[in-house]
Amino acid sequence: MRKKKYPHKSSLDSKKEQFKIYKARFRNACSVFAVEDLYHTIPEKYLLYLFGRRLPLFKLVFEKGLIPSTHEFLLQEYFKRLLRESSVTLGSGVTISLLEYFRDGIPLYAYAMEASGLGDRSRFAHILEAFNPQFPTLRDAEYKLVDFINRICLINSELGKINFVFDMSSTMIMGPEDCDNKIRISGSKPITQWIKFHGEHRKVIHLSWSDVCGKVTLLNVCPARLGFRTESIDEIPVYVQPHAISRLKERLSLHAGLLGYFLYHAFSIIDPQFKLQNRNLLPFYIKDKKLGYLVVEIEASQLLIVTFLFITNDGTPEGRKLAELTSLQKLDKQYIGIDTLSGFKSLSIQPDSDLGRLFTEAGCAHLLDLSDINALFDHDIHARDPELLLKYLGLGGFSNINQVRGEG
Repeated sequence: MRKKKYPHKSSLDSKKEQFKIYKARFRNACSVFAVEDLYHTIPEKYLLYLFGRRLPLFKLVFEKGLIPSTHEFLLQEYFKRLLRESSVTLGSGVTISLLEYFRDGIPLYAYAMEASGLGDRSRFAHILEAFNPQFPTLRDAEYKLVDFINRICLINSELGKINFVFDMSSTMIMGPEDCDNKIRISGSKPITQWIKFHGEHRKVIHLSWSDVCGKVTLLNVCPARLGFRTESIDEIPVYVQPHAISRLKERLSLHAGLLGYFLYHAFSIIDPQFKLQNRNLLPFYIKDKKLGYLVVEIEASQLLIVTFLFITNDGTPEGRKLAELTSLQKLDKQYIGIDTLSGFKSLSIQPDSDLGRLFTEAGCAHLLDLSDINALFDHDIHARDPELLLKYLGLGGFSNINQVRGEG
Protein backbone atom coordinates (compact mmCIF):
# COMPACT_ATOMS: atom_id res chain seq x y z
CA MET A 1 0.00 0.00 0.00
CA ARG A 2 1.44 3.34 -1.02
CA LYS A 3 1.98 5.98 1.60
CA LYS A 4 -0.35 8.93 1.32
CA LYS A 5 1.40 12.00 0.02
CA TYR A 6 0.78 15.34 1.63
CA PRO A 7 1.17 18.63 -0.20
CA HIS A 8 4.56 20.16 0.50
CA LYS A 9 4.54 23.74 1.77
CA SER A 10 6.64 26.04 -0.37
CA SER A 11 9.22 28.33 1.20
CA LEU A 12 7.00 31.29 0.30
CA ASP A 13 3.97 29.76 2.03
CA SER A 14 6.06 29.08 5.09
CA LYS A 15 7.28 32.68 5.18
CA LYS A 16 3.73 33.95 4.86
CA GLU A 17 2.66 31.80 7.79
CA GLN A 18 5.58 33.05 9.89
CA PHE A 19 4.76 36.65 9.00
CA LYS A 20 1.13 36.11 10.02
CA ILE A 21 2.26 34.79 13.42
CA TYR A 22 4.73 37.66 13.75
CA LYS A 23 2.02 40.28 13.13
CA ALA A 24 -0.27 38.67 15.72
CA ARG A 25 2.53 38.76 18.29
CA PHE A 26 3.45 42.33 17.38
CA ARG A 27 -0.16 43.43 17.77
CA ASN A 28 -0.36 41.72 21.15
CA ALA A 29 2.90 43.42 22.18
CA CYS A 30 1.42 46.80 21.31
CA SER A 31 -1.48 46.04 23.61
CA VAL A 32 0.68 44.70 26.43
CA PHE A 33 3.05 47.68 26.37
CA ALA A 34 0.12 50.12 26.53
CA VAL A 35 0.29 51.41 22.95
CA GLU A 36 -2.65 49.38 21.59
CA ASP A 37 -3.72 51.86 18.90
CA LEU A 38 -0.17 51.94 17.56
CA TYR A 39 -0.50 48.72 15.56
CA HIS A 40 -3.10 50.18 13.16
CA THR A 41 -0.83 53.12 12.30
CA ILE A 42 2.11 51.01 11.10
CA PRO A 43 2.24 50.35 7.35
CA GLU A 44 2.28 46.70 6.27
CA LYS A 45 5.58 47.28 4.46
CA TYR A 46 7.21 48.48 7.65
CA LEU A 47 5.96 45.43 9.54
CA LEU A 48 7.48 43.31 6.79
CA TYR A 49 10.73 45.25 7.23
CA LEU A 50 10.72 44.56 10.99
CA PHE A 51 9.91 40.92 10.29
CA GLY A 52 12.98 40.63 8.09
CA ARG A 53 15.18 42.13 10.81
CA ARG A 54 13.76 40.05 13.66
CA LEU A 55 16.21 38.31 15.95
CA PRO A 56 16.13 34.57 16.63
CA LEU A 57 15.10 33.38 20.07
CA PHE A 58 17.78 32.72 22.65
CA LYS A 59 19.37 29.35 22.05
CA LEU A 60 21.86 27.32 24.06
CA VAL A 61 24.78 26.14 21.93
CA PHE A 62 26.89 23.49 23.62
CA GLU A 63 30.53 22.77 22.86
CA LYS A 64 30.79 19.72 20.61
CA GLY A 65 30.96 16.51 22.62
CA LEU A 66 30.27 18.27 25.93
CA ILE A 67 26.98 16.43 26.56
CA PRO A 68 24.93 13.75 24.75
CA SER A 69 22.43 15.04 22.16
CA THR A 70 19.48 13.67 24.16
CA HIS A 71 20.64 15.56 27.22
CA GLU A 72 21.09 18.71 25.13
CA PHE A 73 17.49 18.46 23.90
CA LEU A 74 16.21 18.21 27.47
CA LEU A 75 18.26 21.23 28.54
CA GLN A 76 16.93 23.28 25.60
CA GLU A 77 13.36 22.42 26.63
CA TYR A 78 14.16 23.19 30.28
CA PHE A 79 15.56 26.59 29.28
CA LYS A 80 12.46 27.40 27.19
CA ARG A 81 10.23 26.41 30.09
CA LEU A 82 12.13 28.72 32.44
CA LEU A 83 11.60 31.60 30.00
CA ARG A 84 7.89 30.83 29.69
CA GLU A 85 7.25 30.40 33.40
CA SER A 86 9.27 33.36 34.69
CA SER A 87 7.88 36.88 34.42
CA VAL A 88 8.71 40.57 34.70
CA THR A 89 6.46 43.47 35.63
CA LEU A 90 6.28 46.51 33.35
CA GLY A 91 6.01 50.07 34.57
CA SER A 92 2.31 49.99 33.73
CA GLY A 93 1.83 47.16 36.24
CA VAL A 94 1.26 44.50 33.55
CA THR A 95 3.10 41.21 34.11
CA ILE A 96 4.38 39.24 31.10
CA SER A 97 6.57 36.19 30.64
CA LEU A 98 10.29 36.58 30.07
CA LEU A 99 9.81 34.90 26.69
CA GLU A 100 7.27 37.53 25.58
CA TYR A 101 9.42 40.33 26.93
CA PHE A 102 12.43 39.45 24.79
CA ARG A 103 10.70 37.87 21.80
CA ASP A 104 7.85 40.37 21.27
CA GLY A 105 8.99 43.44 23.19
CA ILE A 106 12.36 43.89 21.46
CA PRO A 107 10.90 44.39 17.92
CA LEU A 108 8.37 46.86 19.31
CA TYR A 109 11.15 48.68 21.16
CA ALA A 110 13.21 48.87 17.94
CA TYR A 111 10.27 50.48 16.19
CA ALA A 112 9.58 52.84 19.11
CA MET A 113 13.19 54.04 19.09
CA GLU A 114 12.99 54.98 15.42
CA ALA A 115 9.46 56.40 15.49
CA SER A 116 9.94 58.41 18.68
CA GLY A 117 12.67 60.39 16.98
CA LEU A 118 10.16 61.55 14.38
CA GLY A 119 7.21 62.31 16.61
CA ASP A 120 5.80 62.43 20.14
CA ARG A 121 8.06 60.43 22.51
CA SER A 122 5.36 60.38 25.19
CA ARG A 123 3.36 58.02 23.01
CA PHE A 124 6.08 55.42 23.38
CA ALA A 125 6.90 56.12 27.03
CA HIS A 126 5.94 52.69 28.38
CA ILE A 127 7.85 50.69 25.79
CA LEU A 128 10.95 52.92 26.04
CA GLU A 129 10.87 52.65 29.82
CA ALA A 130 10.53 48.85 29.69
CA PHE A 131 13.92 48.54 27.94
CA ASN A 132 15.74 51.43 29.60
CA PRO A 133 18.67 50.21 31.79
CA GLN A 134 17.87 52.95 34.29
CA PHE A 135 14.52 51.31 35.09
CA PRO A 136 14.06 48.02 37.01
CA THR A 137 12.25 46.00 34.31
CA LEU A 138 15.25 45.47 32.04
CA ARG A 139 17.59 44.82 34.96
CA ASP A 140 15.19 42.25 36.37
CA ALA A 141 14.80 40.52 33.01
CA GLU A 142 18.56 40.38 32.39
CA TYR A 143 19.23 39.12 35.91
CA LYS A 144 16.70 36.32 35.55
CA LEU A 145 18.04 35.30 32.15
CA VAL A 146 21.64 35.13 33.42
CA ASP A 147 20.48 33.30 36.54
CA PHE A 148 18.77 30.63 34.41
CA ILE A 149 21.89 30.07 32.32
CA ASN A 150 24.11 30.00 35.39
CA ARG A 151 21.74 27.48 36.98
CA ILE A 152 22.05 25.20 33.95
CA CYS A 153 25.86 25.48 34.14
CA LEU A 154 25.92 24.70 37.86
CA ILE A 155 23.61 21.70 37.58
CA ASN A 156 25.69 20.15 34.82
CA SER A 157 29.11 20.87 36.30
CA GLU A 158 30.73 18.14 38.35
CA LEU A 159 32.86 18.82 41.40
CA GLY A 160 36.50 18.07 40.66
CA LYS A 161 35.88 17.12 37.01
CA ILE A 162 34.41 19.94 34.95
CA ASN A 163 32.85 23.40 35.24
CA PHE A 164 30.32 24.53 32.66
CA VAL A 165 30.80 28.18 31.63
CA PHE A 166 28.79 30.39 29.28
CA ASP A 167 29.38 33.19 26.79
CA MET A 168 26.59 35.68 26.00
CA SER A 169 28.68 38.10 23.95
CA SER A 170 26.65 37.57 20.76
CA THR A 171 23.23 38.06 22.37
CA MET A 172 21.01 41.15 22.39
CA ILE A 173 21.89 41.57 26.08
CA MET A 174 25.44 42.55 25.12
CA GLY A 175 24.32 44.54 22.06
CA PRO A 176 26.71 43.45 19.28
CA GLU A 177 25.95 44.41 15.67
CA ASP A 178 26.10 40.78 14.51
CA CYS A 179 23.72 39.55 17.23
CA ASP A 180 22.56 35.92 16.86
CA ASN A 181 21.23 35.33 20.41
CA LYS A 182 23.30 32.17 20.79
CA ILE A 183 24.40 31.43 24.34
CA ARG A 184 27.53 29.33 24.01
CA ILE A 185 28.26 26.84 26.78
CA SER A 186 31.61 25.10 27.09
CA GLY A 187 33.49 22.99 29.60
CA SER A 188 36.44 24.09 31.72
CA LYS A 189 38.62 21.54 33.50
CA PRO A 190 39.54 22.36 37.10
CA ILE A 191 43.13 23.19 37.98
CA THR A 192 44.83 20.03 39.20
CA GLN A 193 48.31 20.16 40.69
CA TRP A 194 50.71 18.54 43.13
CA ILE A 195 51.54 20.35 46.35
CA LYS A 196 53.81 19.51 49.24
CA PHE A 197 51.75 19.20 52.40
CA HIS A 198 53.18 18.03 55.74
CA GLY A 199 56.20 16.65 53.91
CA GLU A 200 54.13 14.65 51.41
CA HIS A 201 53.33 15.37 47.76
CA ARG A 202 49.57 15.32 47.28
CA LYS A 203 47.43 15.61 44.18
CA VAL A 204 44.88 18.36 44.79
CA ILE A 205 42.30 20.45 42.94
CA HIS A 206 41.97 24.19 43.38
CA LEU A 207 38.33 24.58 44.42
CA SER A 208 36.33 26.57 41.85
CA TRP A 209 32.82 27.09 40.51
CA SER A 210 30.94 28.63 37.56
CA ASP A 211 29.98 32.20 38.41
CA VAL A 212 27.17 34.43 37.11
CA CYS A 213 29.58 36.22 34.76
CA GLY A 214 30.08 33.02 32.79
CA LYS A 215 33.59 32.45 34.11
CA VAL A 216 35.29 30.07 36.52
CA THR A 217 36.10 31.61 39.89
CA LEU A 218 38.92 30.09 41.93
CA LEU A 219 38.33 29.98 45.68
CA ASN A 220 40.65 31.77 48.06
CA VAL A 221 39.83 32.43 51.70
CA CYS A 222 41.14 34.27 54.75
CA PRO A 223 41.94 31.57 57.40
CA ALA A 224 41.22 33.94 60.29
CA ARG A 225 37.62 34.26 59.14
CA LEU A 226 37.22 30.51 59.52
CA GLY A 227 38.59 30.50 63.07
CA PHE A 228 42.24 29.69 62.45
CA ARG A 229 44.59 31.47 64.81
CA THR A 230 46.50 33.79 62.55
CA GLU A 231 47.09 37.51 62.42
CA SER A 232 47.28 37.56 58.64
CA ILE A 233 44.29 38.83 56.70
CA ASP A 234 45.66 37.60 53.38
CA GLU A 235 43.61 35.10 51.42
CA ILE A 236 45.08 31.72 50.57
CA PRO A 237 43.99 29.10 47.98
CA VAL A 238 41.57 26.36 49.00
CA TYR A 239 42.50 22.93 47.66
CA VAL A 240 40.53 19.71 47.89
CA GLN A 241 41.83 16.16 47.68
CA PRO A 242 40.10 13.76 45.25
CA HIS A 243 39.52 11.54 48.29
CA ALA A 244 37.48 14.31 49.95
CA ILE A 245 35.35 14.73 46.82
CA SER A 246 34.67 10.97 46.77
CA ARG A 247 33.60 11.05 50.41
CA LEU A 248 31.31 14.04 49.83
CA LYS A 249 29.61 12.24 46.96
CA GLU A 250 29.18 8.86 48.61
CA ARG A 251 28.18 10.19 52.04
CA LEU A 252 25.72 12.86 50.82
CA SER A 253 24.50 11.48 47.45
CA LEU A 254 23.65 14.98 46.29
CA HIS A 255 23.84 16.22 42.72
CA ALA A 256 27.53 16.69 41.89
CA GLY A 257 27.09 20.13 40.31
CA LEU A 258 25.11 21.57 43.20
CA LEU A 259 27.47 19.92 45.68
CA GLY A 260 30.31 22.01 44.22
CA TYR A 261 28.14 25.11 44.43
CA PHE A 262 27.34 24.59 48.12
CA LEU A 263 30.94 23.71 48.91
CA TYR A 264 32.15 26.91 47.28
CA HIS A 265 29.58 29.01 49.12
CA ALA A 266 30.45 27.40 52.43
CA PHE A 267 33.78 29.21 52.18
CA SER A 268 32.79 32.34 50.27
CA ILE A 269 29.76 33.47 52.30
CA ILE A 270 30.48 34.78 55.77
CA ASP A 271 28.37 32.63 58.10
CA PRO A 272 28.83 32.57 61.90
CA GLN A 273 28.05 28.82 61.84
CA PHE A 274 30.94 28.11 59.49
CA LYS A 275 33.68 28.22 62.13
CA LEU A 276 36.45 25.83 62.99
CA GLN A 277 35.67 23.20 65.64
CA ASN A 278 38.06 20.78 67.34
CA ARG A 279 41.05 22.36 65.56
CA ASN A 280 40.33 21.02 62.09
CA LEU A 281 36.55 20.50 61.60
CA LEU A 282 34.52 22.98 59.56
CA PRO A 283 30.73 22.43 59.83
CA PHE A 284 29.21 21.90 56.38
CA TYR A 285 25.67 23.23 55.89
CA ILE A 286 23.24 22.95 53.02
CA LYS A 287 20.07 25.03 53.38
CA ASP A 288 20.67 25.48 57.12
CA LYS A 289 21.04 21.72 57.64
CA LYS A 290 24.37 20.73 59.17
CA LEU A 291 25.22 17.57 57.24
CA GLY A 292 28.71 16.98 58.55
CA TYR A 293 32.20 18.40 58.69
CA LEU A 294 35.00 19.21 56.29
CA VAL A 295 38.30 18.03 57.74
CA VAL A 296 40.77 20.78 56.86
CA GLU A 297 44.46 21.41 57.37
CA ILE A 298 46.53 24.50 56.74
CA GLU A 299 50.21 24.81 55.96
CA ALA A 300 52.48 27.21 54.07
CA SER A 301 49.69 29.50 52.94
CA GLN A 302 47.57 26.63 51.66
CA LEU A 303 44.27 25.30 53.00
CA LEU A 304 43.49 21.69 52.16
CA ILE A 305 40.18 19.84 52.49
CA VAL A 306 41.40 16.39 53.50
CA THR A 307 38.09 14.54 53.75
CA PHE A 308 34.42 14.86 54.65
CA LEU A 309 32.69 13.29 57.65
CA PHE A 310 28.93 12.80 57.68
CA ILE A 311 27.46 14.08 60.92
CA THR A 312 26.98 10.59 62.44
CA ASN A 313 30.49 9.39 61.51
CA ASP A 314 33.16 8.67 64.07
CA GLY A 315 35.30 11.74 64.63
CA THR A 316 32.42 14.23 64.83
CA PRO A 317 30.95 15.61 68.09
CA GLU A 318 27.55 14.16 67.15
CA GLY A 319 29.09 10.80 66.21
CA ARG A 320 30.80 10.56 69.59
CA LYS A 321 27.59 11.49 71.41
CA LEU A 322 25.71 8.85 69.45
CA ALA A 323 28.30 6.26 70.46
CA GLU A 324 27.90 7.26 74.12
CA LEU A 325 24.13 6.81 73.92
CA THR A 326 24.07 3.58 71.91
CA SER A 327 27.56 2.02 71.95
CA LEU A 328 27.38 2.02 68.14
CA GLN A 329 30.75 1.83 66.42
CA LYS A 330 31.82 2.57 62.85
CA LEU A 331 30.91 -0.88 61.47
CA ASP A 332 27.54 -0.79 63.24
CA LYS A 333 26.67 2.52 61.59
CA GLN A 334 27.68 1.18 58.19
CA TYR A 335 25.67 -2.02 58.70
CA ILE A 336 22.46 -0.24 59.67
CA GLY A 337 22.98 2.50 57.08
CA ILE A 338 23.12 5.65 59.19
CA ASP A 339 26.63 6.61 58.07
CA THR A 340 25.31 8.39 54.96
CA LEU A 341 22.65 11.02 54.31
CA SER A 342 20.64 8.83 51.92
CA GLY A 343 20.76 5.91 54.39
CA PHE A 344 19.54 8.13 57.20
CA LYS A 345 16.79 9.66 55.07
CA SER A 346 15.54 6.24 53.97
CA LEU A 347 14.46 5.51 57.56
CA SER A 348 12.02 8.48 57.71
CA ILE A 349 12.48 8.77 61.46
CA GLN A 350 9.70 10.72 63.17
CA PRO A 351 10.73 13.44 65.67
CA ASP A 352 8.36 12.17 68.39
CA SER A 353 9.51 8.53 68.15
CA ASP A 354 12.12 6.82 70.34
CA LEU A 355 14.61 7.05 67.50
CA GLY A 356 13.72 10.70 66.93
CA ARG A 357 14.43 11.52 70.56
CA LEU A 358 17.67 9.54 70.38
CA PHE A 359 19.05 11.46 67.41
CA THR A 360 17.81 14.74 68.89
CA GLU A 361 19.80 13.95 72.04
CA ALA A 362 22.84 13.24 69.85
CA GLY A 363 22.54 16.65 68.15
CA CYS A 364 21.03 15.44 64.85
CA ALA A 365 17.47 16.76 65.20
CA HIS A 366 17.76 18.72 61.95
CA LEU A 367 18.18 15.45 60.01
CA LEU A 368 14.64 14.40 60.94
CA ASP A 369 13.19 16.82 58.37
CA LEU A 370 15.06 16.83 55.07
CA SER A 371 12.20 18.11 52.91
CA ASP A 372 14.22 21.23 51.99
CA ILE A 373 16.87 19.18 50.21
CA ASN A 374 14.76 16.36 48.72
CA ALA A 375 15.22 17.74 45.20
CA LEU A 376 19.02 17.76 45.54
CA PHE A 377 19.54 13.99 45.76
CA ASP A 378 21.12 12.36 42.71
CA HIS A 379 18.97 9.22 42.97
CA ASP A 380 15.68 7.99 44.41
CA ILE A 381 15.75 7.06 48.07
CA HIS A 382 14.02 3.75 48.86
CA ALA A 383 12.22 3.69 52.20
CA ARG A 384 13.28 1.34 54.99
CA ASP A 385 11.45 0.38 58.18
CA PRO A 386 12.88 2.35 61.14
CA GLU A 387 11.80 -0.49 63.45
CA LEU A 388 14.75 -2.49 62.09
CA LEU A 389 17.11 0.12 63.50
CA LEU A 390 15.28 0.15 66.83
CA LYS A 391 15.56 -3.64 67.07
CA TYR A 392 19.24 -3.53 66.21
CA LEU A 393 19.83 -0.97 68.94
CA GLY A 394 18.01 -3.18 71.41
CA LEU A 395 20.04 -6.20 70.41
CA GLY A 396 23.18 -4.09 70.53
CA GLY A 397 22.65 -3.24 74.18
CA PHE A 398 21.30 0.29 73.89
CA SER A 399 21.45 0.76 77.63
CA ASN A 400 20.38 4.41 77.58
CA ILE A 401 17.13 3.96 75.61
CA ASN A 402 15.04 4.52 78.74
CA GLN A 403 16.95 7.70 79.50
CA VAL A 404 16.22 9.05 76.02
CA ARG A 405 12.55 8.08 76.46
CA GLY A 406 12.50 10.10 79.64
CA GLU A 407 11.82 7.02 81.76
CA GLY A 408 15.18 6.81 83.52
